[in-house]
Amino acid sequence: MSNQDIANADKIMKAPAPTITDFIAPNSKGSVNDYYSDASYWWPDPSKADGLPYIRRDGYLNPANFCRHKDLLLQVVHDSETLYSAYKATGNAEYTGKLQDNLNTFFLDEGKRMKPCLLYSQAIPGICDGRSIGLIDTLQLIDLPFLIQHLHREGLIGKEFHEAICSWFTEYCSFLMQSSFGQAEQTERNNHSIAIFLQIAAFSLLSPDRTAIWRFCADKLLNDFIPNQIADDGSMPEELKRTKPYSYSIFAVELLATLAMILSKEYPTLWFAADSRGIGIRRAIDFITPYVADKAAWPYGEDAEGFDALPGKPAFLLFAASAYRDNGYLAVYSKLRRKENPSKTEDRNTPVKDPWLYI
Repeated sequence: MSNQDIANADKIMKAPAPTITDFIAPNSKGSVNDYYSDASYWWPDPSKADGLPYIRRDGYLNPANFCRHKDLLLQVVHDSETLYSAYKATGNAEYTGKLQDNLNTFFLDEGKRMKPCLLYSQAIPGICDGRSIGLIDTLQLIDLPFLIQHLHREGLIGKEFHEAICSWFTEYCSFLMQSSFGQAEQTERNNHSIAIFLQIAAFSLLSPDRTAIWRFCADKLLNDFIPNQIADDGSMPEELKRTKPYSYSIFAVELLATLAMILSKEYPTLWFAADSRGIGIRRAIDFITPYVADKAAWPYGEDAEGFDALPGKPAFLLFAASAYRDNGYLAVYSKLRRKENPSKTEDRNTPVKDPWLYI
């Protein structure tokens, strides 16, 4: 850990704990404790005086849309991992004390906490107050259960806090599985369905029903995602249809591999499972890896926005290297560089912030 990293941790130590109530969403129909976001690719209709209802411009982010709560999720994860790293580097337990205080404020404080549900995410002015596909917003939190378990095993957080934070993630996991929004998202035919099952698998790490939930997720991976979302050549056709085919293709493989990484703790053969065509996760990884190594070779056209910043440093390469004992993936991963200060869009498209937490 560099001196700058320690300096960043020290800044977090002095800052107030972030909370969802810090930023009030003017269009939200929920309470101050409800997460809210505007749909990313929706814009005011220029032909209407009030701009309503909004119209879709797929792939083009509207910078005026409310995204402060999205930013908070990123901040909570980044701050937590920075504080944990500072503790590991220095042995100073004040860092993990601040980490616990921040998480306690954001998730558990009665007046300031974020509710364990998402009813108002990716709303569209003039059309809806929230949507099922908005559940993808909390994908940013998937590192936290693994970090919390590390802290718990090392005796760095209190028993009462651990039980309470486990209850929050258990309740939110139930929302993802059982609510109408959650069930609708589970039936999507692209990265959205993979994303919600990845969240369910990650958050259920802190649930007493983890074993049954992981079985449910593994069944979905084997019997739906592999046969229905991976083409014979390993491409993911639903992602190639988008106006950002490169980023969405990388993103979908990142989700698949991270889901496999989590579930392989219980089902290690998932990495090698194949459908009736003989196709499995590795086919998708091997399709996209050469284009991560050499973006110039990508044959499907540039993304509508953000193409120059890609591919980032996707964790699926590290996970594949570990699963398949193949240093070729590791060689590609090692040559990539994650930006010191990535754009928020880039950051959101990389849900795994610290892949070593999973390995």
